[in-house]
Amino acid sequence: MTSMQPCLSRAEADLLAAAFLDDPQAITAWQRWSAGVDWNGYLDHTSFALLPRAYRNLRRLGVEDPIFPRCNGIMRQAWLANQHLIKGFGPALDTLGQAGVVPMLLPPTWVLSRDRSAVLDRGHPIRWAIAPAQAELAIRALLALGWGIERVRLPRWSMAGYIAGTHELVLQPPHGPRWLFTWRLDLWLDEQAARAAAEPCDFGGRKVLALAPHDALGFVLCHPRWTGAFGLAAVLLTIASVGVVRDWPEVTSASAGVLPPDWNICMDQLEHLFIQWGAPTGFGRLTTNLPAVLPAPRRNPLHRLVSDWLRYRAALGERSLMAESLRQLPGYLMGRWCLRHPRQLPRRALQWLLPARKG
Repeated sequence: MTSMQPCLSRAEADLLAAAFLDDPQAITAWQRWSAGVDWNGYLDHTSFALLPRAYRNLRRLGVEDPIFPRCNGIMRQAWLANQHLIKGFGPALDTLGQAGVVPMLLPPTWVLSRDRSAVLDRGHPIRWAIAPAQAELAIRALLALGWGIERVRLPRWSMAGYIAGTHELVLQPPHGPRWLFTWRLDLWLDEQAARAAAEPCDFGGRKVLALAPHDALGFVLCHPRWTGAFGLAAVLLTIASVGVVRDWPEVTSASAGVLPPDWNICMDQLEHLFIQWGAPTGFGRLTTNLPAVLPAPRRNPLHRLVSDWLRYRAALGERSLMAESLRQLPGYLMGRWCLRHPRQLPRRALQWLLPARKG
């Protein structure tokens, strides 16, 4: 019988220890890690982003290294880039503020609320949560500012339906990074409690909100699709290191099936790092008693049609007139079925009507 391999490599665990361990063993971990690095070659984004954190942690432990001036330069460049980034938020935040919308930062962008020198992955959009009732208002306000909808050819007359059918949308400004709006935070967190605990943050004189650290951890644990085990561990450790976590979240059924393989082994490797900030034993582990997600039972197409229509009318809320319901239906189906163009609707509707048989 072969032994199970950890989900973090030795090098990855060493870099995390060098960046976050409050102990002289961080020095040994750094020496092992840096000895195996080709400083003139490629370095993955997670490792690159951790260099300033390792630099600050090791300097605090009295370490000097010839590579540290480069790490300090990375940190300074990140600070300048983030200042420019935040300045660019101004027009959009002003527009949202005039509409009465105060967005809330989500991980990984959340780190900017605590550390303006954090190295962000510029390939990922800026992540915000907005209240469901304000989603259409916020999106239309930015579209009026000249923004566009990325990857989705959405009829604007059916936008309310799309918002009812899905939970997020990526918007692209004329210049600058994309923004990803999420308006169904309740898919992962207790939305009401998360908003009540959210903390104010100043971005160039504009008020935004940021999840409390424990909610930021909880969000990452149940929404980790945007990164692998190493990146996920780095995000969790960064949140724990820059925020005061009072109530450590438990892994919920929302995390089942979406956390990386052998995630519990990964957390076993890192437990000593989280304990430094007061995490309980077993933090971040999947338990065996999480309920399994069972496939929906097959139903008669007519019964499904009635059930789905009632579900749609409930999702649409106050738009109870039949004409308006029909008007919003294409957008709703695009959102629910994750379609990028209305012309995909007929084929997808046929698949819904005649689901593939087993075998």
